[in-house]
Amino acid sequence: MTRNCKRGLSIVLVCCMLLTLLPTAAFAATEVARGTVGHGGAPWRLYSDGTLVVDAGTIHWEGWWGSPWHSYRQDIQNIVFTGPIMAGASLHNLFSYLRTVVSIEGLTYFNTSNVTDMSWMFFHASSLTTLDLSSFDTSNVTDMSTMFNATRQLEVLDLSGFDTGNVTRMNSMFSRMENLTNLDLSGFDTRNVTNMGGIFADTSNLENLNLSGWDTSSVTDMSHMFLSTDRLRELVLGEQFTFLENAGLPPVPSSTIYTGYWTNGDLIATSEQLMKHYDGATMAGTWTWQRRDAVRNDLPLNDVPADSWYYPYIRYITENDIMQGSGNGNFAPNAHLTRAMFATILWRMAGEPSAADDEISLFDVGAGEWYSEAIAWAYSVGIVQGSGAGTFIPNDPITREQMAVMLFRFAALGNRDMTVSANAAWNQFTDRGDVSDWAEEAMGWAVYTGLIIGTSPTTIHPQGTATRAQCATILMRFFALG
Repeated sequence: MTRNCKRGLSIVLVCCMLLTLLPTAAFAATEVARGTVGHGGAPWRLYSDGTLVVDAGTIHWEGWWGSPWHSYRQDIQNIVFTGPIMAGASLHNLFSYLRTVVSIEGLTYFNTSNVTDMSWMFFHASSLTTLDLSSFDTSNVTDMSTMFNATRQLEVLDLSGFDTGNVTRMNSMFSRMENLTNLDLSGFDTRNVTNMGGIFADTSNLENLNLSGWDTSSVTDMSHMFLSTDRLRELVLGEQFTFLENAGLPPVPSSTIYTGYWTNGDLIATSEQLMKHYDGATMAGTWTWQRRDAVRNDLPLNDVPADSWYYPYIRYITENDIMQGSGNGNFAPNAHLTRAMFATILWRMAGEPSAADDEISLFDVGAGEWYSEAIAWAYSVGIVQGSGAGTFIPNDPITREQMAVMLFRFAALGNRDMTVSANAAWNQFTDRGDVSDWAEEAMGWAVYTGLIIGTSPTTIHPQGTATRAQCATILMRFFALG
Protein backbone atom coordinates (compact mmCIF):
# COMPACT_ATOMS: atom_id res chain seq x y z
CA MET A 1 0.00 0.00 0.00
CA THR A 2 1.36 3.38 -0.95
CA ARG A 3 2.10 6.09 1.58
CA ASN A 4 -0.76 8.24 0.21
CA CYS A 5 -3.20 5.37 0.57
CA LYS A 6 -2.14 4.74 4.13
CA ARG A 7 -2.50 8.42 4.91
CA GLY A 8 -6.00 8.48 3.39
CA LEU A 9 -7.02 5.39 5.34
CA SER A 10 -5.74 6.96 8.57
CA ILE A 11 -7.75 10.09 7.94
CA VAL A 12 -10.89 7.99 7.36
CA LEU A 13 -10.29 6.03 10.58
CA VAL A 14 -9.79 9.21 12.60
CA CYS A 15 -12.96 10.71 11.19
CA CYS A 16 -14.91 7.58 12.11
CA MET A 17 -13.55 7.71 15.64
CA LEU A 18 -14.52 11.36 15.96
CA LEU A 19 -18.02 10.60 14.76
CA THR A 20 -18.41 7.90 17.40
CA LEU A 21 -17.35 10.39 20.05
CA LEU A 22 -19.88 13.04 18.99
CA PRO A 23 -23.37 11.48 19.02
CA THR A 24 -24.65 14.01 21.55
CA ALA A 25 -23.48 16.92 19.49
CA ALA A 26 -25.01 15.41 16.38
CA PHE A 27 -28.41 14.86 17.97
CA ALA A 28 -28.48 17.55 20.73
CA ALA A 29 -31.84 19.19 21.60
CA THR A 30 -32.29 22.51 19.96
CA GLU A 31 -33.63 25.67 21.51
CA VAL A 32 -37.21 26.34 20.47
CA ALA A 33 -38.14 29.34 22.60
CA ARG A 34 -36.71 31.80 25.09
CA GLY A 35 -37.85 34.69 27.21
CA THR A 36 -37.95 36.09 30.73
CA VAL A 37 -40.37 35.55 33.59
CA GLY A 38 -42.46 38.69 33.52
CA HIS A 39 -40.68 41.92 32.60
CA GLY A 40 -36.97 41.54 33.20
CA GLY A 41 -37.25 38.50 35.46
CA ALA A 42 -35.26 35.29 35.32
CA PRO A 43 -34.32 34.30 31.73
CA TRP A 44 -35.48 30.95 30.42
CA ARG A 45 -34.93 28.68 27.42
CA LEU A 46 -37.10 25.85 26.16
CA TYR A 47 -35.50 22.97 24.26
CA SER A 48 -36.95 20.51 21.79
CA ASP A 49 -36.62 17.59 24.23
CA GLY A 50 -39.12 19.25 26.56
CA THR A 51 -36.58 20.69 29.00
CA LEU A 52 -37.20 24.19 30.31
CA VAL A 53 -34.06 25.80 31.74
CA VAL A 54 -34.52 28.82 34.00
CA ASP A 55 -31.41 30.78 34.96
CA ALA A 56 -30.70 32.94 38.00
CA GLY A 57 -32.81 36.03 38.45
CA THR A 58 -36.01 37.30 40.04
CA ILE A 59 -39.50 35.84 39.83
CA HIS A 60 -42.63 37.71 40.80
CA TRP A 61 -45.68 36.22 39.14
CA GLU A 62 -49.33 37.19 39.34
CA GLY A 63 -50.42 35.47 36.18
CA TRP A 64 -54.13 34.98 36.69
CA TRP A 65 -54.33 33.31 33.28
CA GLY A 66 -51.66 30.69 34.02
CA SER A 67 -47.92 30.17 34.36
CA PRO A 68 -45.24 32.21 32.51
CA TRP A 69 -44.93 29.25 30.11
CA HIS A 70 -48.66 28.75 29.52
CA SER A 71 -48.25 28.91 25.75
CA TYR A 72 -45.82 25.97 25.86
CA ARG A 73 -47.68 23.93 28.48
CA GLN A 74 -48.05 20.91 26.17
CA ASP A 75 -44.32 20.80 25.39
CA ILE A 76 -42.59 21.05 28.77
CA GLN A 77 -41.62 17.80 30.51
CA ASN A 78 -38.84 18.86 32.87
CA ILE A 79 -37.99 22.19 34.48
CA VAL A 80 -34.45 22.95 35.67
CA PHE A 81 -33.46 26.01 37.71
CA THR A 82 -29.74 26.65 37.37
CA GLY A 83 -29.08 29.47 39.83
CA PRO A 84 -30.42 31.61 42.67
CA ILE A 85 -34.02 32.80 42.31
CA MET A 86 -35.22 35.75 44.37
CA ALA A 87 -38.98 35.42 44.60
CA GLY A 88 -41.23 38.44 44.96
CA ALA A 89 -44.45 38.65 46.93
CA SER A 90 -46.42 36.41 44.58
CA LEU A 91 -45.82 32.97 43.06
CA HIS A 92 -49.51 32.59 42.19
CA ASN A 93 -50.03 30.15 39.30
CA LEU A 94 -46.26 29.80 38.68
CA PHE A 95 -46.47 26.14 37.57
CA SER A 96 -50.22 25.86 37.01
CA TYR A 97 -51.64 23.86 34.10
CA LEU A 98 -48.21 22.46 33.19
CA ARG A 99 -49.84 19.05 32.84
CA THR A 100 -46.93 17.30 31.11
CA VAL A 101 -44.20 18.33 33.58
CA VAL A 102 -42.79 15.27 35.35
CA SER A 103 -40.02 16.89 37.42
CA ILE A 104 -38.89 20.28 38.70
CA GLU A 105 -35.21 20.45 39.65
CA GLY A 106 -33.37 23.19 41.52
CA LEU A 107 -36.17 24.46 43.74
CA THR A 108 -33.53 24.76 46.46
CA TYR A 109 -32.31 27.86 44.61
CA PHE A 110 -35.55 29.67 45.52
CA ASN A 111 -35.45 32.39 48.16
CA THR A 112 -39.12 32.63 49.15
CA SER A 113 -38.74 34.72 52.29
CA ASN A 114 -40.72 37.61 50.74
CA VAL A 115 -43.54 35.52 49.31
CA THR A 116 -47.05 36.12 50.64
CA ASP A 117 -49.08 34.39 47.93
CA MET A 118 -48.48 30.74 46.91
CA SER A 119 -52.06 30.12 45.81
CA TRP A 120 -52.60 27.89 42.77
CA MET A 121 -48.82 27.50 42.51
CA PHE A 122 -48.84 23.84 41.32
CA PHE A 123 -52.48 23.67 40.24
CA HIS A 124 -53.04 20.91 37.65
CA ALA A 125 -49.35 20.01 37.39
CA SER A 126 -50.93 16.61 37.02
CA SER A 127 -47.91 14.58 35.83
CA LEU A 128 -45.54 15.77 38.56
CA THR A 129 -44.25 12.69 40.40
CA THR A 130 -41.94 14.21 43.06
CA LEU A 131 -41.72 17.57 44.77
CA ASP A 132 -39.13 18.71 47.29
CA LEU A 133 -40.07 21.98 48.99
CA SER A 134 -37.98 21.44 52.13
CA SER A 135 -35.95 24.61 51.52
CA PHE A 136 -38.96 26.90 51.11
CA ASP A 137 -39.34 29.74 53.60
CA THR A 138 -43.09 30.18 54.01
CA SER A 139 -43.05 32.35 57.11
CA ASN A 140 -44.71 35.33 55.37
CA VAL A 141 -47.18 33.41 53.22
CA THR A 142 -50.85 34.21 53.85
CA ASP A 143 -52.53 32.38 50.96
CA MET A 144 -51.97 28.70 50.12
CA SER A 145 -55.39 28.06 48.62
CA THR A 146 -55.50 25.52 45.76
CA MET A 147 -51.69 25.27 45.98
CA PHE A 148 -51.43 21.55 45.11
CA ASN A 149 -54.90 20.99 43.73
CA ALA A 150 -54.99 18.26 41.04
CA THR A 151 -51.31 17.29 41.28
CA ARG A 152 -52.69 13.86 40.60
CA GLN A 153 -49.49 11.78 40.32
CA LEU A 154 -47.87 12.91 43.57
CA GLU A 155 -47.88 10.05 46.06
CA VAL A 156 -45.75 11.61 48.81
CA LEU A 157 -45.71 15.21 50.00
CA ASP A 158 -43.65 16.27 53.01
CA LEU A 159 -44.51 19.77 54.19
CA SER A 160 -43.42 19.23 57.79
CA GLY A 161 -40.99 22.15 57.49
CA PHE A 162 -43.61 24.66 56.35
CA ASP A 163 -44.14 27.66 58.64
CA THR A 164 -47.84 28.43 58.22
CA GLY A 165 -48.29 30.77 61.16
CA ASN A 166 -49.49 33.64 58.94
CA VAL A 167 -51.60 31.62 56.51
CA THR A 168 -55.31 32.49 56.47
CA ARG A 169 -56.47 30.54 53.39
CA MET A 170 -55.97 26.81 52.82
CA ASN A 171 -59.16 26.05 50.92
CA SER A 172 -58.76 23.30 48.28
CA MET A 173 -55.04 23.14 49.09
CA PHE A 174 -54.73 19.36 48.64
CA SER A 175 -57.94 18.52 46.83
CA ARG A 176 -57.95 16.07 43.92
CA MET A 177 -54.53 14.64 44.79
CA GLU A 178 -55.91 11.26 43.84
CA ASN A 179 -52.72 9.19 44.26
CA LEU A 180 -51.53 10.83 47.47
CA THR A 181 -50.88 8.24 50.18
CA ASN A 182 -48.42 10.04 52.47
CA LEU A 183 -48.97 13.64 53.58
CA ASP A 184 -46.86 15.09 56.40
CA LEU A 185 -48.31 18.29 57.86
CA SER A 186 -46.80 17.86 61.32
CA GLY A 187 -45.33 21.37 61.44
CA PHE A 188 -48.48 23.22 60.44
CA ASP A 189 -49.66 26.13 62.58
CA THR A 190 -53.30 26.79 61.65
CA ARG A 191 -54.32 29.23 64.36
CA ASN A 192 -54.94 32.05 61.84
CA VAL A 193 -56.54 29.99 59.08
CA THR A 194 -60.12 31.02 58.34
CA ASN A 195 -60.90 28.94 55.26
CA MET A 196 -60.34 25.16 55.03
CA GLY A 197 -63.18 24.47 52.62
CA GLY A 198 -62.40 21.41 50.50
CA ILE A 199 -58.82 21.25 51.73
CA PHE A 200 -58.65 17.42 51.49
CA ALA A 201 -61.56 16.83 49.13
CA ASP A 202 -61.05 13.92 46.72
CA THR A 203 -57.71 12.78 48.16
CA SER A 204 -59.27 9.40 47.60
CA ASN A 205 -56.25 7.19 48.39
CA LEU A 206 -55.15 8.92 51.60
CA GLU A 207 -55.49 6.42 54.46
CA ASN A 208 -54.14 8.36 57.44
CA LEU A 209 -53.97 12.00 58.41
CA ASN A 210 -52.38 13.56 61.47
CA LEU A 211 -54.02 16.86 62.44
CA SER A 212 -53.08 16.62 66.12
CA GLY A 213 -51.48 20.07 66.16
CA TRP A 214 -54.24 21.85 64.28
CA ASP A 215 -56.07 24.75 65.88
CA THR A 216 -59.29 25.46 63.99
CA SER A 217 -60.64 28.12 66.32
CA SER A 218 -60.45 30.82 63.60
CA VAL A 219 -61.91 28.69 60.81
CA THR A 220 -65.27 29.86 59.48
CA ASP A 221 -65.49 27.57 56.43
CA MET A 222 -64.94 23.80 56.51
CA SER A 223 -67.41 22.98 53.77
CA HIS A 224 -66.52 19.67 52.07
CA MET A 225 -63.23 19.55 53.98
CA PHE A 226 -63.11 15.73 53.85
CA LEU A 227 -65.39 15.14 50.87
CA SER A 228 -64.68 11.78 49.16
CA THR A 229 -61.75 10.87 51.41
CA ASP A 230 -63.28 7.41 51.32
CA ARG A 231 -60.16 5.51 52.40
CA LEU A 232 -59.25 7.76 55.31
CA ARG A 233 -59.29 5.20 58.11
CA GLU A 234 -57.00 6.84 60.67
CA LEU A 235 -57.52 10.43 61.78
CA VAL A 236 -55.49 11.97 64.59
CA LEU A 237 -57.22 14.99 66.15
CA GLY A 238 -55.94 17.36 68.84
CA GLU A 239 -57.37 19.36 71.67
CA GLN A 240 -57.77 22.55 69.58
CA PHE A 241 -59.60 20.91 66.70
CA THR A 242 -63.31 21.59 66.20
CA PHE A 243 -65.50 20.37 63.36
CA LEU A 244 -67.86 22.80 61.64
CA GLU A 245 -71.01 21.79 59.85
CA ASN A 246 -70.63 20.36 56.34
CA ALA A 247 -67.05 19.15 56.91
CA GLY A 248 -68.11 16.11 54.91
CA LEU A 249 -66.33 13.24 56.69
CA PRO A 250 -67.47 10.18 54.71
CA PRO A 251 -69.30 7.36 56.49
CA VAL A 252 -67.27 4.39 57.64
CA PRO A 253 -68.23 1.33 55.57
CA SER A 254 -70.18 -1.40 57.30
CA SER A 255 -68.77 -4.65 55.97
CA THR A 256 -67.46 -8.02 57.03
CA ILE A 257 -64.29 -6.19 58.15
CA TYR A 258 -65.53 -2.87 59.57
CA THR A 259 -68.48 -2.10 61.85
CA GLY A 260 -69.37 1.27 60.33
CA TYR A 261 -68.01 3.29 63.27
CA TRP A 262 -64.96 5.29 64.27
CA THR A 263 -63.37 4.38 67.58
CA ASN A 264 -60.69 5.86 69.81
CA GLY A 265 -60.53 2.74 71.93
CA ASP A 266 -63.15 3.91 74.40
CA LEU A 267 -65.92 5.47 72.33
CA ILE A 268 -67.47 4.65 69.00
CA ALA A 269 -69.17 7.12 66.68
CA THR A 270 -70.44 7.35 63.15
CA SER A 271 -68.80 10.00 61.00
CA GLU A 272 -71.81 12.23 61.50
CA GLN A 273 -71.65 11.83 65.27
CA LEU A 274 -67.90 12.43 65.36
CA MET A 275 -68.30 15.69 63.45
CA LYS A 276 -71.19 16.87 65.61
CA HIS A 277 -69.86 15.92 69.01
CA TYR A 278 -66.07 15.93 68.85
CA ASP A 279 -64.68 17.59 71.97
CA GLY A 280 -60.92 18.01 71.97
CA ALA A 281 -60.74 18.24 75.75
CA THR A 282 -62.04 14.70 76.18
CA MET A 283 -61.84 13.05 72.75
CA ALA A 284 -58.42 14.06 71.35
CA GLY A 285 -56.33 11.21 70.01
CA THR A 286 -56.28 8.66 67.23
CA TRP A 287 -59.61 7.69 65.70
CA THR A 288 -59.71 4.64 63.45
CA TRP A 289 -62.30 2.57 61.67
CA GLN A 290 -63.52 -0.04 64.11
CA ARG A 291 -62.72 -3.57 62.96
CA ARG A 292 -65.19 -6.33 63.66
CA ASP A 293 -62.42 -8.70 64.70
CA ALA A 294 -61.38 -6.18 67.38
CA VAL A 295 -64.82 -6.29 69.00
CA ARG A 296 -64.80 -8.73 71.88
CA ASN A 297 -67.12 -11.66 71.37
CA ASP A 298 -67.64 -12.66 74.98
CA LEU A 299 -70.87 -10.86 75.85
CA PRO A 300 -72.93 -13.33 77.92
CA LEU A 301 -76.16 -12.73 76.04
CA ASN A 302 -77.51 -15.48 73.81
CA ASP A 303 -79.47 -13.22 71.47
CA VAL A 304 -76.82 -10.54 70.81
CA PRO A 305 -74.39 -11.91 68.22
CA ALA A 306 -71.08 -10.08 67.77
CA ASP A 307 -71.79 -9.35 64.12
CA SER A 308 -75.15 -7.67 64.80
CA TRP A 309 -75.45 -3.93 64.23
CA TYR A 310 -76.48 -3.37 67.86
CA TYR A 311 -73.73 -5.47 69.50
CA PRO A 312 -71.35 -2.59 70.43
CA TYR A 313 -74.20 -0.54 71.87
CA ILE A 314 -75.66 -3.31 73.98
CA ARG A 315 -72.21 -4.29 75.16
CA TYR A 316 -71.52 -0.72 76.30
CA ILE A 317 -74.78 -0.18 78.17
CA THR A 318 -74.78 -3.61 79.85
CA GLU A 319 -71.13 -3.43 80.91
CA ASN A 320 -71.83 0.01 82.41
CA ASP A 321 -74.97 -1.29 84.14
CA ILE A 322 -77.23 1.15 82.31
CA MET A 323 -79.51 -1.59 80.97
CA GLN A 324 -79.82 -5.19 82.02
CA GLY A 325 -80.76 -8.42 80.31
CA SER A 326 -84.33 -9.63 80.05
CA GLY A 327 -83.61 -12.92 81.83
CA ASN A 328 -82.47 -16.42 80.89
CA GLY A 329 -79.26 -15.06 79.36
CA ASN A 330 -81.09 -12.90 76.83
CA PHE A 331 -81.41 -9.19 76.15
CA ALA A 332 -84.48 -9.23 73.88
CA PRO A 333 -83.06 -6.58 71.52
CA ASN A 334 -86.17 -6.46 69.35
CA ALA A 335 -88.68 -6.29 72.18
CA HIS A 336 -90.51 -3.05 72.84
CA LEU A 337 -89.17 -0.80 75.58
CA THR A 338 -91.83 0.35 78.06
CA ARG A 339 -92.20 3.73 79.71
CA ALA A 340 -91.34 2.20 83.07
CA MET A 341 -88.19 0.61 81.65
CA PHE A 342 -86.91 3.91 80.28
CA ALA A 343 -87.62 5.79 83.51
CA THR A 344 -85.71 3.09 85.36
CA ILE A 345 -82.77 3.38 82.96
CA LEU A 346 -82.54 7.13 83.56
CA TRP A 347 -82.77 6.52 87.30
CA ARG A 348 -79.80 4.14 87.13
CA MET A 349 -77.86 6.66 85.04
CA ALA A 350 -78.49 9.25 87.77
CA GLY A 351 -77.08 6.93 90.43
CA GLU A 352 -80.42 5.58 91.77
CA PRO A 353 -81.30 8.68 93.86
CA SER A 354 -84.26 8.92 96.19
CA ALA A 355 -87.31 10.88 95.12
CA ALA A 356 -87.20 14.58 95.90
CA ASP A 357 -90.86 14.27 97.07
CA ASP A 358 -92.32 11.57 99.25
CA GLU A 359 -95.68 11.88 97.55
CA ILE A 360 -96.34 10.71 94.00
CA SER A 361 -99.74 11.44 92.52
CA LEU A 362 -99.80 8.79 89.83
CA PHE A 363 -102.63 6.34 90.46
CA ASP A 364 -101.17 3.50 88.38
CA VAL A 365 -97.72 3.52 89.99
CA GLY A 366 -98.12 1.71 93.29
CA ALA A 367 -95.47 1.02 95.89
CA GLY A 368 -93.43 -2.13 95.75
CA GLU A 369 -93.22 -2.52 91.98
CA TRP A 370 -89.80 -2.98 90.38
CA TYR A 371 -90.16 0.45 88.79
CA SER A 372 -91.83 2.35 91.66
CA GLU A 373 -88.75 4.02 93.09
CA ALA A 374 -87.45 5.02 89.65
CA ILE A 375 -90.74 6.59 88.50
CA ALA A 376 -91.18 8.36 91.84
CA TRP A 377 -87.77 9.99 91.40
CA ALA A 378 -88.34 10.85 87.72
CA TYR A 379 -91.71 12.39 88.55
CA SER A 380 -90.30 14.40 91.49
CA VAL A 381 -87.60 16.04 89.33
CA GLY A 382 -89.86 16.69 86.35
CA ILE A 383 -88.45 14.12 83.93
CA VAL A 384 -91.88 12.48 83.64
CA GLN A 385 -95.17 14.29 84.03
CA GLY A 386 -97.67 11.54 83.55
CA SER A 387 -99.88 10.86 80.58
CA GLY A 388 -102.97 12.71 81.84
CA ALA A 389 -105.72 11.97 84.42
CA GLY A 390 -103.06 11.25 87.04
CA THR A 391 -101.71 8.16 85.34
CA PHE A 392 -98.34 7.15 83.93
CA ILE A 393 -99.25 3.94 82.05
CA PRO A 394 -95.91 2.32 82.94
CA ASN A 395 -96.31 -0.77 80.80
CA ASP A 396 -97.12 1.01 77.55
CA PRO A 397 -94.37 0.91 74.88
CA ILE A 398 -92.51 4.20 74.86
CA THR A 399 -92.67 6.24 71.67
CA ARG A 400 -89.69 7.87 70.04
CA GLU A 401 -90.90 11.36 70.92
CA GLN A 402 -91.60 10.37 74.54
CA MET A 403 -88.07 8.99 74.82
CA ALA A 404 -86.67 12.23 73.35
CA VAL A 405 -88.62 14.34 75.88
CA MET A 406 -87.52 12.31 78.88
CA LEU A 407 -83.89 12.30 77.75
CA PHE A 408 -84.04 16.03 77.01
CA ARG A 409 -85.26 16.77 80.54
CA PHE A 410 -82.67 14.40 82.01
CA ALA A 411 -79.87 16.18 80.10
CA ALA A 412 -81.09 19.60 81.22
CA LEU A 413 -81.23 18.36 84.81
CA GLY A 414 -77.54 17.45 84.49
CA ASN A 415 -76.65 20.95 83.25
CA ARG A 416 -75.65 19.77 79.80
CA ASP A 417 -75.30 22.24 76.96
CA MET A 418 -78.75 22.21 75.37
CA THR A 419 -77.89 24.72 72.63
CA VAL A 420 -79.24 23.91 69.21
CA SER A 421 -77.77 25.69 66.19
CA ALA A 422 -80.04 28.21 64.52
CA ASN A 423 -79.24 26.45 61.23
CA ALA A 424 -80.30 23.04 62.54
CA ALA A 425 -83.23 22.44 60.21
CA TRP A 426 -84.94 19.06 60.16
CA ASN A 427 -87.54 19.88 57.57
CA GLN A 428 -86.31 16.98 55.41
CA PHE A 429 -88.61 14.74 57.45
CA THR A 430 -92.00 14.68 55.77
CA ASP A 431 -93.68 13.46 58.98
CA ARG A 432 -92.32 16.24 61.18
CA GLY A 433 -95.90 17.46 61.50
CA ASP A 434 -96.67 14.28 63.45
CA VAL A 435 -94.47 15.48 66.34
CA SER A 436 -96.63 16.53 69.28
CA ASP A 437 -96.40 20.18 70.31
CA TRP A 438 -95.04 19.28 73.75
CA ALA A 439 -92.27 17.21 72.10
CA GLU A 440 -91.17 19.70 69.41
CA GLU A 441 -88.23 21.21 71.30
CA ALA A 442 -86.96 17.88 72.59
CA MET A 443 -87.20 16.17 69.21
CA GLY A 444 -85.37 19.07 67.55
CA TRP A 445 -82.59 18.73 70.12
CA ALA A 446 -82.42 14.94 69.73
CA VAL A 447 -82.21 15.17 65.93
CA TYR A 448 -79.60 17.97 66.04
CA THR A 449 -77.37 16.08 68.46
CA GLY A 450 -77.67 12.85 66.49
CA LEU A 451 -79.33 10.92 69.30
CA ILE A 452 -82.35 10.14 67.15
CA ILE A 453 -81.93 9.74 63.43
CA GLY A 454 -84.53 9.18 60.78
CA THR A 455 -86.11 5.80 60.17
CA SER A 456 -85.48 6.70 56.53
CA PRO A 457 -83.93 9.75 54.82
CA THR A 458 -87.34 11.46 54.89
CA THR A 459 -89.12 10.09 58.00
CA ILE A 460 -88.54 10.51 61.73
CA HIS A 461 -91.55 8.41 62.90
CA PRO A 462 -92.14 10.29 66.19
CA GLN A 463 -95.13 8.17 67.23
CA GLY A 464 -93.34 4.90 66.55
CA THR A 465 -92.22 2.71 69.40
CA ALA A 466 -88.61 1.98 70.26
CA THR A 467 -86.97 -1.41 70.71
CA ARG A 468 -84.51 -2.22 73.47
CA ALA A 469 -81.68 -2.31 70.90
CA GLN A 470 -82.64 1.13 69.60
CA CYS A 471 -82.70 2.44 73.16
CA ALA A 472 -79.20 1.04 73.77
CA THR A 473 -78.01 2.82 70.62
CA ILE A 474 -79.50 6.16 71.66
CA LEU A 475 -78.05 5.90 75.15
CA MET A 476 -74.54 5.16 73.94
CA ARG A 477 -74.75 8.15 71.62
CA PHE A 478 -75.87 10.18 74.62
CA PHE A 479 -72.79 9.17 76.59
CA ALA A 480 -70.57 9.89 73.59
CA LEU A 481 -71.74 13.51 73.76
CA GLY A 482 -69.98 13.85 77.10
